[in-house]
Amino acid sequence: MVHFIGPGKCYLDYGPVQMYITAFAHRKPLHEELKAVKNLVHDLLEDLSSCLDQAKLPAGKLDYEDNRPCILKAMLKAVKAAGDPSLTPMAAVAGAFSDAVAAYLLKKGATYLIVNNGGDIAYYHDQDQSLKIGLKPDLSKETCSHFLTLKNAGYGRGIATSGLGGRGFTMGIASSVTILGPDSATADACATLIANKTTVNDPAVIKVPAEIMEPQTDLIGKAVTVECANLKPERYLEAVESGIGRAKVLTGQGTIYGAIVFAGPYFSATPQALADAIEPQIEPETGPSSREGEQHCPNTMS
Repeated sequence: MVHFIGPGKCYLDYGPVQMYITAFAHRKPLHEELKAVKNLVHDLLEDLSSCLDQAKLPAGKLDYEDNRPCILKAMLKAVKAAGDPSLTPMAAVAGAFSDAVAAYLLKKGATYLIVNNGGDIAYYHDQDQSLKIGLKPDLSKETCSHFLTLKNAGYGRGIATSGLGGRGFTMGIASSVTILGPDSATADACATLIANKTTVNDPAVIKVPAEIMEPQTDLIGKAVTVECANLKPERYLEAVESGIGRAKVLTGQGTIYGAIVFAGPYFSATPQALADAIEPQIEPETGPSSREGEQHCPNTMS
């Protein structure tokens, strides 16, 4: 169902997809175009269901094939860009859906849009507009502790967040990893990868096989983190440094444009220009507000 929550703004609740979408064409709210998004999402879900077995295979076992649905190709391209062959295309599914909806709305004339699929965001705006992103230090809570205002300053069109306490599984202990990338699918895959890299070897970190938590998971045989209470601060610092280390490699390659990693009492960001742009959140907010400087707090589906 498509529920309009204001001019040019709607909430799409369709099966496993829950999206907040904002779309304007030269300050004119799009309406019929937003209503039609439901049909697009239906088709995407049908396409994905037809190749779900392939989408759950490690990317290293998959090659590009012309007869594959476009949504699977986009997911596979994103996880291959992340550079870890053990990731499955499902690591980019939420971001790929955001990108597909954004591409459709751009074709329909949108000049300002935000597609927020559970925190994996595709966006576009003109030079005189901006997007305010609330950063959650802990995905299990609603509070945003910092914010980042994005203008057309080289940060791409995609944002995604992963980590412990979110809607998906992680092998690390980071409570939040937010990635800025060229598109939402790439940011989604890289957020998953970097969050996984924040693992530490400590008896206080409790892990279980992913299939115990979710029998239909694409992470069969992988141990995922369920708890990391009572860790010493230096272990969290180790996790942050490990995650930022991988993020620096990906930014150096041009795969992503920036990363923010939170774990315990620590957080760090790369590159330095991004770190300098992060400001404390004086009055925390969670979700869409005004169109100009609209704020979203990323969550996770990966």
